[in-house]
Amino acid sequence: YEAALCAFRKISLRQTPSAAFRCRISRPDNTWSMTESASGSTLSVTLIPPEPAAARFVLTMFAVPPGYPAKTILDGRINTLAGILGPLEIVESSQVKIAGKTAARVLYRVRDPKQGSAPAPPISENCLFVDGANGYLFKLAFPEGSEEGVRPAFDAILSSFELVP
Repeated sequence: YEAALCAFRKISLRQTPSAAFRCRISRPDNTWSMTESASGSTLSVTLIPPEPAAARFVLTMFAVPPGYPAKTILDGRINTLAGILGPLEIVESSQVKIAGKTAARVLYRVRDPKQGSAPAPPISENCLFVDGANGYLFKLAFPEGSEEGVRPAFDAILSSFELVP
């Protein structure tokens, strides 16, 4: 993996490529840090803004059984998260284009009925598309009310993503 990754690496340190998943993604600017982690056949790239409390972005790449639609996978993920975290409020469900592919998108927050006057939970946005046998899950989490501040960076990250032939 490391040899293939290094052989694929561009001169720009603002980008990280993945030879195994045939893609590249860039940080919005040099103030963001980027880390990679692998677990089995899954690879995650985490991008962290200069103020980490502002937002968190993770791209997770994984193998997908042939013929599985992105929406089916994302719906399964949301159901699993609801079983782990508790009730989820779906704020919005739609589609977006990423690297020319149609991605299923869901914006949600965890709703704790015992929350009372505690601070609002973070909002999470998940976008997922499938390309062949590879799944690409883009996850963004941000405090409620801060979307205007993080949206341009998230859009820049999504725009920077490219599939490499």
